[in-house]
Amino acid sequence: MRESKNFQTRPEKTDPRRSAWSFVNFEDCKKGQTAAKTGCTPASGEGGKKEGEGSYEGYRSLEKKLKEAQKAQGNLNDAWVKLDENDFESIEVPGFGRMSKEEVEKKAEEYDQLVDETFEKRDEFRDSLSPEDRDRVGEEDNKQEKAEEAEEDLLEEGRKLPIPRSLESLKNHPWVDEVSDERDDGDGVWVYLKNSLWNDSDDTSFVNGENIRDVLRHWRDMKVIGRSKREE
Repeated sequence: MRESKNFQTRPEKTDPRRSAWSFVNFEDCKKGQTAAKTGCTPASGEGGKKEGEGSYEGYRSLEKKLKEAQKAQGNLNDAWVKLDENDFESIEVPGFGRMSKEEVEKKAEEYDQLVDETFEKRDEFRDSLSPEDRDRVGEEDNKQEKAEEAEEDLLEEGRKLPIPRSLESLKNHPWVDEVSDERDDGDGVWVYLKNSLWNDSDDTSFVNGENIRDVLRHWRDMKVIGRSKREE
């Protein structure tokens, strides 16, 4: 999948970062755990680097940690930009609560470092996978990348079109899988999106309303994303 370490939108600081900070990257291995299986950090600081020692599950666990760190990093950087562009004393940051600009900047630097370290740890762990698991990871990642590209192509196709202004134009929209007019039964109008898309505004796979006007209004205001981008 496409991925980049360069998520930062804040100006780069010229002063060197502090070498020590309190954020915990990875849990220490508990009794019965191994670095190869879980991606935990052994007390010795070693483990899981020889050919075939790493597990598929451990690699995916590290990938999950990386995505969570990237999400937090993005939220913090977005918050920093808003604070920098506006005269706010503080801002609500998803996953962190209300923070001042200084708090946001400090935490963002920690997550910049965490993302870099997790990238490195994940790539090292991938090298420790067996050839079979590396092939499995590669095939799954290629499949996911193609699915995401198809989602983006479909989204782009729909964005180029005028906003639907009738039930018929909704039925013909590339994002729409089915339109169910149930007004005769008192259940309004239901517009179902294609399986690869998601109504992120309402956290659903459809748009509905008492009548066509309601549906068109909701359609105009909703944010549609690829299902792979949906936040579980």
